[in-house]
This record gives sequence, structure tokens and C-alpha cells, in this order.
Amino acid sequence: MEMEKIRTIIPKTITELGMQNQVRWGIALIIIGILLALLVPFFGIPLAVIGAALLIWRGREENIEPIKE
Repeated sequence: MEMEKIRTIIPKTITELGMQNQVRWGIALIIIGILLALLVPFFGIPLAVIGAALLIWRGREENIEPIKE
């Protein structure tokens, strides 16, 4: 029996994957925050604000220049 070769395929770079997660988390937190704000505003409003901040400031880490030694 021959051993099969195992190949790892990475379709996207880490930065693209991180960006998608940031957008997903932002949208999810906004939705959860709004729903929770209807019941308990003390907990729901901060979640919605954090979700909005994730969407507003997404991609900022890509704009930061690397440190030059």
C-alpha cells in the first residue's frame, strides 16, 4: 500500500481571514446587542457599541506601518 501525500491548502491569507471574522463579529454583536437592549439596556447597548466599533475600525491594523529597526 502506498501512503497518500497530504497537502494543506490555505485559500486565503491570515489578514483576509481576520478581516472577515471582524466583520462577522461586528454584525453579530450589533444584532445581539439590539435584541438584548430590548430586555436589559445595561448589557445590550455596550455590545452594540462594540460591534459598531469593530465595523468602523476594521482594517486599521493593515494601515499601520511596520517598525523599522
